[in-house]
Amino acid sequence: MDVAKELTLVTFDYHPVQVFEISDHGEMSDILIWSKGHLISIECKFKSKMKFGKDYTQVQERIKLVSKGTKKIPLQVLLMTQKNWNGSFKYQKNTSSFVSNVSTKTLDNNQIPCVIIFWEEIAEKIADSTIRNYLYKQLGRA
Repeated sequence: MDVAKELTLVTFDYHPVQVFEISDHGEMSDILIWSKGHLISIECKFKSKMKFGKDYTQVQERIKLVSKGTKKIPLQVLLMTQKNWNGSFKYQKNTSSFVSNVSTKTLDNNQIPCVIIFWEEIAEKIADSTIRNYLYKQLGRA
């Protein structure tokens, strides 16, 4: 199935409790993309750091609930700056740090597929130089 050809809806700051009768009031997505058969949950961090439990593990559980209830094929996306990703390696020995918990094995072995994308990769794809340069300028401040 080609997701690009499906009707697509986008919502921001999505909490499953908005649709499902559950006790968990936590956020599942900063950006949620719905299509007929798929859902893409995007957690965005620009200046703040990704937290493994809050931004990955808890979101995985919420995505499982929503994808089961809607029968949609899910994907989790973690969107962060390259600077924050690289900086997280300083705390690699801290067992509660994001980078010490996330690995290719972790990402590949979850029931919900997960990918990490960097804001810099998005900036490279922007055709309009004014917008691209603005994002690069903001990334320099992050």
